[in-house]
Amino acid sequence: AATISTASCRTPAVQKAAASPDSETSLTRDFPEHSDKTVIVSLKSGTSEDEVKSLAERHNLSVVYIYRNLSMCTLASKKSLTTAELQSLINTLEQEEIVVSAEMDRIIRLDDREWKGFNQPLTE
Repeated sequence: AATISTASCRTPAVQKAAASPDSETSLTRDFPEHSDKTVIVSLKSGTSEDEVKSLAERHNLSVVYIYRNLSMCTLASKKSLTTAELQSLINTLEQEEIVVSAEMDRIIRLDDREWKGFNQPLTE
């Protein structure tokens, strides 16, 4: 797995905030790191849509989206799951023949200090 550092593309103010434990400037907030309902699944090449639907049904999940060009899909639980429950689901899915790998659906947020206004809705 490759690691990409974004430190070099941050402004000095954001670099300082990232290193600061001060709650007013810290980039660490009480945001969830991942979805509590969805998982991202990498599939064997050639897996059909029907096979994905069958996979979801066997595990009491719904199909959110199938990324055909990437041989991936997003599956969702009907209820919120704890991190341990998500990891158990991932481990179970990875035992399936058509599944290459599965992972938590990570949440990424932009820092408003660096991307001021980027998260604002577009208006006409």
